Amino acid sequence: MLRYAFRVVVLLGLCGRINGAEIETPSSTITPDSSSRELTANPDPTNRYEIRVLEVFPQGATTRMIIQSNKELVPGRNIYVGVQEIPVTVGALASRSQDLFYYTASVAGRPRLGSGDKVSISPSRRLTIPQSIAAPFRQSYTFAEKFRAEITTVQGDRAMIDKGTLHEVHERDLYRVSDASGTYKGLLEVRGIGDLQSSGRIYNRFEDIHRRVSEIRPGDQVEFIGQRRLLGLGFLAGSTFSRKQILHSFDKSSAAGLLWNITSSDGWGLEMLFGVFTREGKDSTPLDPTFIGGNQRLIGIDERAARYVAPIWLKKNLFYPSMISPFLAGGLCFFDGYHSFETLRIGVSEGRDKKEKKTIAPVLGAGIEFFPARFFRPRVEVRHFIGPTITARGNEFNSSATFYSFAILSAW
Repeated sequence: MLRYAFRVVVLLGLCGRINGAEIETPSSTITPDSSSRELTANPDPTNRYEIRVLEVFPQGATTRMIIQSNKELVPGRNIYVGVQEIPVTVGALASRSQDLFYYTASVAGRPRLGSGDKVSISPSRRLTIPQSIAAPFRQSYTFAEKFRAEITTVQGDRAMIDKGTLHEVHERDLYRVSDASGTYKGLLEVRGIGDLQSSGRIYNRFEDIHRRVSEIRPGDQVEFIGQRRLLGLGFLAGSTFSRKQILHSFDKSSAAGLLWNITSSDGWGLEMLFGVFTREGKDSTPLDPTFIGGNQRLIGIDERAARYVAPIWLKKNLFYPSMISPFLAGGLCFFDGYHSFETLRIGVSEGRDKKEKKTIAPVLGAGIEFFPARFFRPRVEVRHFIGPTITARGNEFNSSATFYSFAILSAW
């Protein structure tokens, strides 16, 4: 009996220890798995608006712009642009590519807005974009090159194409616009670039006979033909290529300098040469054919020089940006010249009359430029300088001159 009583007491004691103990189980050391941890650490990114300005341009009394958004916007609603959070009204949906939306927007007056300005949907909170939103698309899609594209929308003198930064489109890229049959309509110059689409200005060249830019429609095809190179720098050399011999003397000419130019849209440009075009000569004219002591009795020495310094002109490339582009130009330069006439009687000077002239002279020119929309731009040209007439002792010197030149420029 005592043995059974002892066993009962031991069993009761064990039950009490078990009921009062804090038993550790594997569940107390279990941590959230990686999927639940990521869910709590990374909020859903689809709730974030990512909006930016692609292009800004004036139109009448308002300022218009093209904006890109990763989510749909409400037309007629205000968004807030730039550091100053200028309220801008959202217009119609211009185009859509995959998960990106492109809208027009407008604001009254001329506020200081620019491409790349960040946009928020409310004035109290500005949207920031910590990293490019292009990365997800690079992982998910394959993009064609920029050489051929399609018009997706047209509004006035602005249009959009279905190529953007992911296709390596750059500002000032030029596209030839044509319909399905290949008929030329006009040109498009890229002004604003989005990830999947770009906007630009459509226009006809000054010399286009058939002006069909107003007929450009969504669905028209565009072909990349080059990039408008804003700045050019190079060297020029030339001459009049005429040497007239009088007795033992020659007329001489030379031209050299550093050439700089800036090219605006449609092939219009401003150009300046940091150099000089020079023409000079010296003639001996017998005034009395008889000789005394081995010397002619009377000789006239005619000496002249004309220098055309730092010509600057306005230039228009025709059919720009064709690979071979003729151009016309006109401008001004600084003229510095003189004319002297001296009489020698039996080798002794009887006096010298020297006239100098400094003035502004006009210059006209024409030429052919090769690859005007590429980095390397060689060209040949002709320049005609209209100089004054300088008279010395009744003898006239017409200082006008025509120079033929060759130039090589690099442009970017």
